[in-house]
Amino acid sequence: MSLTAQTIRTILAALAVSVVIVASTSEAATQEEPKKAGGSTVRGVVTYSDTGRPLRNARVGLLRDADGDTVSESYTDHHGEFVLQGVPAGRYALLVDAQGILKPQGLTTRRNPVIAQVRLYDKRDLFTEVVVNGTDGVDVKVHAVRGGVITGRVVTDDDQPLPKADIKLLRLENGEWEPVEHTWNTYRNRKELMTDPNGVYRIAGLPAGDYLVRVSEQDVPLGGNPPDDAYGKGSMMLTYYPSATSIPEAQVVTVVEGGESTGIDIRLPPLTPYSISGRVLGPGDEAGVRARLKIHRKDEFDYAYDLYDGDIYTDSDGSFRIPGVPAGEYVISIADYIELRDGENTSSRMVAPKRISVRVAGGDAVVPDIKLTPGATISGKLTLDGKIPKNIYDLVPLLVPAGDDTGASGASIRHKLAKTFRINGHPKDGSFQAGALPAGKYWFAMSVVPNEDFYLKSVIRKGVDLTQSPLRLKDGAVIDDVVISFATDFASIEGEIAPAAGQGKHRVVEATVVLAPATDAMRRILTEPRIEHSDAQGRFAFTVPPGEYFVMALTPAQIKTLPPLNDDYFKTESKKLTRVKIRGGEKLKGVKIPIGVN
Repeated sequence: MSLTAQTIRTILAALAVSVVIVASTSEAATQEEPKKAGGSTVRGVVTYSDTGRPLRNARVGLLRDADGDTVSESYTDHHGEFVLQGVPAGRYALLVDAQGILKPQGLTTRRNPVIAQVRLYDKRDLFTEVVVNGTDGVDVKVHAVRGGVITGRVVTDDDQPLPKADIKLLRLENGEWEPVEHTWNTYRNRKELMTDPNGVYRIAGLPAGDYLVRVSEQDVPLGGNPPDDAYGKGSMMLTYYPSATSIPEAQVVTVVEGGESTGIDIRLPPLTPYSISGRVLGPGDEAGVRARLKIHRKDEFDYAYDLYDGDIYTDSDGSFRIPGVPAGEYVISIADYIELRDGENTSSRMVAPKRISVRVAGGDAVVPDIKLTPGATISGKLTLDGKIPKNIYDLVPLLVPAGDDTGASGASIRHKLAKTFRINGHPKDGSFQAGALPAGKYWFAMSVVPNEDFYLKSVIRKGVDLTQSPLRLKDGAVIDDVVISFATDFASIEGEIAPAAGQGKHRVVEATVVLAPATDAMRRILTEPRIEHSDAQGRFAFTVPPGEYFVMALTPAQIKTLPPLNDDYFKTESKKLTRVKIRGGEKLKGVKIPIGVN
């Protein structure tokens, strides 16, 4: 079943306010529950797993496992009880939203069963599975799991409490520090991420792991505008726990689920605010008016990219000034759209975005004039099954800067999403164009949102397939002979789970079957693994673009013992995994997959 954009938004909205829970589902309806032709009734009670006390005024949602649609939702009463009525027959994931308890993590793919996603990416059964027949009622008991808590106090260098300071968390994920984005969802009132009048902060509902706590003085303005939200318009006057001015010097806070890390007090060191100033010029040395700039600390730029950081704009002569910047290393990014002013004449145009490194040490920094260039342009034709497509707007891949990463795996593509370039298609003749591209190497890749209607088959220029090797662009280059081909001849893989040694003909029921691209080229076409449930006979099926794949089957217990199933895992364990290769339109049947990794 193809997921629409609305369905994707529904899944995101439902999961953003959901907290993962552990519970058990009744296998039969209670005798008191009347049968209703309009659907089943799901009744339940939510209690804290550690105290058994009821969880009051919590939002409860029932998500259909197949597509993530929310079919019913309600709130718990003072006794923690809830009722969901009119539920059609099917399999569901029951999710609860309440501050301070755990919620789903890592749900980055949208075309897979919800329950399989939770199991695969969380490595624990943090959900309640509900199966109804559309007639009988079902009773459930839900045990909400408290997350960890970090609490502390922020003071200035003279030991005075710092109110309204912005708190941000970074969590160690696969060896890199990543922003804890989900705090934006849990704490919809952004004051929860700020210190109170006494400088005290408390952040709850955190999954176990290692964290860095970062604080910034919110009242330092950028570009003359006061900050208007947490994290955004963020001051560069940053301090990490306990009193560090950079990530390497920061002290790690280890969080345990249900535990409270107290005394994480942060003392701001004496920091002198300096400024960075300069001027932006267009390709013909015109003043770059209202050019949009962002500033990042260099030690956070690559792996702690924050979409909520504030913007700075150049003034009428292209000049800018960024105040409130302490000593350190920074990166300034200039966006790709500017207004150019040459005397009395003003025009708008696209230019190649640019990044510059700036070092601030012991005084205000003045950077040399930043001259923007037109960049490179590529154009050509789009085809779908060899013809001009009728609906061209969805048929455009992304251009992903390759840098020194010649493999450009799915993980690196997802990591660089904020740096990709969109290709614009034209419906009349199937042509496309992408302009203002900085010099460098690029891969053609699909976005992270998969599409069941078509896949990227090839990108050909002068007989070279650019899905297999990167496109190299020089500044000012004009390339107009690229043919991007999409196709609809999906392949299918059908199989069954092979019994483990000593099990005879016994089948493992409801295993999670994972299909992942086996080559870097395939990872650019299918940027996330596919996940399915096996049925009661251990059978499974996938519909995928032609190519090479790894297929593996896991029980819930086996999933918990595995490392993260990312690109590195599949490359390391490739010799132990079942590998299949399939052509366009082919139906591959009879594939037998053992349980677990051999």
